[in-house]
Amino acid sequence: PANTTVVLVIQATDVIHSWWVPSLGGKVDAVPGYTTYTWFKAPHAGSIYTGHCAQLCGRQHAAMLARVKVVTPDQYQQWISQQTSMIAAANSQVTQLRQILTANGNL
Repeated sequence: PANTTVVLVIQATDVIHSWWVPSLGGKVDAVPGYTTYTWFKAPHAGSIYTGHCAQLCGRQHAAMLARVKVVTPDQYQQWISQQTSMIAAANSQVTQLRQILTANGNL
């Protein structure tokens, strides 16, 4: 959300990555087994910031892009509500599938 301090919790599970969105701050390393933190504050809704992984980390390194879309606080709350609903629906489907598989002796 615009004009809000956003704190990022950064982790990696495979190799070292170094995420960098230049207009929002410096590079931050993601090192397997460690958690690092950073923050940014984007002032204007409607802005889009781009970045990428700045650590040569493997075959798909060039495809590791970042995009930060800045929205109003109200738009952000709407997005959070949408995501919460979508996660609940997906969890419900998983629960139903697990029940079917268990009833058929597959779990």
